[in-house]
This record gives sequence, structure tokens and C-alpha cells, in this order.
Amino acid sequence: MVLCYMVDITSFPEESFEYMLSFLDHDRRMKTVSYRNHDDQLRSLTAGLIIRMLEKRYGTVSYIGPSGKPLMQDGKTHFNLSHSGDLVVCAVSDNPIGIDVQTVEKFDDGLLAHVLTPSELVIFDGNGSDILFTDIWASKESYVKAIGTGLYTDPKTFSVLTDRGFVVPGKDLMFTDPGSDMKHRIRICHSVDDPEVVVKRMRYPELMSGC
Repeated sequence: MVLCYMVDITSFPEESFEYMLSFLDHDRRMKTVSYRNHDDQLRSLTAGLIIRMLEKRYGTVSYIGPSGKPLMQDGKTHFNLSHSGDLVVCAVSDNPIGIDVQTVEKFDDGLLAHVLTPSELVIFDGNGSDILFTDIWASKESYVKAIGTGLYTDPKTFSVLTDRGFVVPGKDLMFTDPGSDMKHRIRICHSVDDPEVVVKRMRYPELMSGC
């Protein structure tokens, strides 16, 4: 089973910021307060609180594995974080996993040739929209996170959009949309052996109760 946490940062009371910050370790606190934009601070804070919750739940400490991919120290529990707009999302699984959330914005035509493969460009030319471009981007991001290569993989070297819809390169992974809306597009890339995705939407009280 894949567990997907979705946290809405707009649910956080302004007056609770310093209290929530006190739950983080020194490095995460310093990282959080280094951001000038308050929403960036909230996203960093929320990511830190989710990691704290996972550490308490799984009884392990997070660390950065090969190629910068986050794991739990037991080497068995995989997790991945992403944040954009009002959402911070996290996917947890016993298998390699990637998750990405992107805020829907008007795409720049100049990006198309740098992100889409020739076959994707053909499909996109007939169906192009801000939402479709964001879905492609989120899908590609979740895939390179799942395989652990991240930014080292050029997005235009592999296709996720086909005539059959969104398809993961290779046979062992699949995409799931755990709850996109008109503002945020979300993709999880996870093992075909772990097809069930359970979504837990959390606001300030639920997140803090887990920390």
C-alpha cells in the first residue's frame, strides 16, 4: 500500500508559526527561516513536520540515500516529498516511490522543446493546455524521483504522454493521481506491485497531533 499525505498550509494559524518551528531540528529550522517569503517558510516547515511524523511513526531517522534520494534508515521504508502552492505532499511505500505536485500556471512555449519528446510534442500540439503541460511535468518529476536520478535525467529523453494516455517508461512502475484539482496537479510514481494508494488529507490539527 502507498500512503499519500496531503497537507494544506493555509490551515496553519499565523500565531502558531513559532510553536510549530520548535518541533524541528536545528538544520531544518535554519533552512525554514532562511526563506524570505512566508509561504516558502510554511512549505519548508510543513515538510519538516511530516518528516518528524514519519520518524515517530516508523521509529527510524531519515537520511539521504544514493543520488540524493530520501529513505528511512531501516532501508525498507521509502518516502518522497514535494510542495507547491498551498500543498505539501508526501508518499510512503515499501518500494521505491516518487511524488510531485505542481501549481498550474501558464506554460512558456519556449519550455516545450526542453521538456517534451518529439512524440509528446505531436500529441500536445493537438491538445495543449496549461493543465496538460503541468500534468506532463509532474509525471516526469515523479518518475525521476522514483528511479532515484532526479535532475540528472533530461526530461526530453523519455516520454510519459502517449496515445494511450500517461504511461510510465518501463514495466515495473505506474502513475496515480491522488487528487489533483484546477490549481494543483499531483502525480505519484510507484511500483505496480503496490497498486493501492490511500490518501490522507491533513490540516494543522491532524499534522501536529502526529508530531
